[in-house]
Amino acid sequence: MDSSTDQPKRSLVGFWSLFLTQFQGAFNDNAFKFIVIFMVLGKATADNWAPLVGFVFAVPFILFSAFAGQLATRYSKRFVTVGTKIAELGIMLLAILGFVLNSDALLVVVVFLLSTQSAFFGPSKYGLLPELLPEKRLSWGNGVIQFGTTMAIIAGTVIAGELYVQFEGSQHWSGVVLLGLSMVGLFCSTRISRVNPAAPDHQILVNPIPELSNSFAIIRRDRLLFLAVMGESFFWLLGALMQFCVMFYGKELKLPENEISYMNGALACGIGFGCFLAGFLSQNKIAYGFVRIGFIGLMISILLIPLLKLDTFPSMAACLAAVGFFGGFYLVPLATTVQQRPDIKEKGAVIALSSTISFVGVALASLIYYVCKTQLGFSLLQIFMVCGAMTLAAGIYLRQLRALAAGAPDLAEQ
Repeated sequence: MDSSTDQPKRSLVGFWSLFLTQFQGAFNDNAFKFIVIFMVLGKATADNWAPLVGFVFAVPFILFSAFAGQLATRYSKRFVTVGTKIAELGIMLLAILGFVLNSDALLVVVVFLLSTQSAFFGPSKYGLLPELLPEKRLSWGNGVIQFGTTMAIIAGTVIAGELYVQFEGSQHWSGVVLLGLSMVGLFCSTRISRVNPAAPDHQILVNPIPELSNSFAIIRRDRLLFLAVMGESFFWLLGALMQFCVMFYGKELKLPENEISYMNGALACGIGFGCFLAGFLSQNKIAYGFVRIGFIGLMISILLIPLLKLDTFPSMAACLAAVGFFGGFYLVPLATTVQQRPDIKEKGAVIALSSTISFVGVALASLIYYVCKTQLGFSLLQIFMVCGAMTLAAGIYLRQLRALAAGAPDLAEQ
């Protein structure tokens, strides 16, 4: 058979194998994280342990993403991917042990290890796309991967509650289910097409600080880009903080864990639909006006929870879906700016830094919740008020976006 005609077929098989591999990984990460949080929610120390779970979930992406990117450059991205999936099997066995021993500390360590494994997988996942697909299908491939990741996160969030309720008191069976899915993920990773290392002689630098400093200097030179990166980071901070509030508030309302998962699922689905509609309405330009619409809708939707003292599952789910929807409108122009604004030679470094700063935001959300709840003694409704106030502050901070964009007509809304 002619190799030129066989390549597209092999590449497509490799792409869908990558899709399934990343879907399983994102599903497992989120399902396991929320199962662990559900386990500590009913304990007296929940206000300490739950934020710690969120914090250790974010930290590996801050610490290891730059190093992982270097590994994906020096070694075959398929090799790195398969290696991370093998490591995942061992981590899931440790998770089952943590469930059997009912050890909160061990389970938090497992969350950290799973997140570390995902941090090492990330650069290879996105770096594989140009090697598996022809250039004309790259946009399609990126869209499919992003959609799959979002759906996996939603599914993992929702299924976590179902698994917790189904196996309450015997959570090791949840671990067994996730271990089985990890085996499927490993199999799928071996079906990814073999690719050569991008730069086998690349020198790996253990200290990522100089590279991150250079990237930060790049965004500091461009005020519009800097605001977009900071605004995107705030979005993920707010999303993580809202998740904590929703889970603890659901527990306070004595809702079952599966309904709490559905509320977080409503938030995530709202984000997905808001992003889709904002992208569709934007057409071929960046609609910076959507940022203002988004933050106003976000603020109002969040404040409705404490002001109306919503206390039922349907009212909370509907309000959280609205929060997510307006969050999608807020996010799309900012994320698009981060992707399009940098020079082609600096784009990869800027996007990597933006991702790192976003996870700094996720980590800060855990600290903010901990301080508000345990140090300041705020009620959950008061923390929702804090979320609304933070959104207002972010909107004021980003008010310059449209004015700055006027000087970049190729990017701005006309």
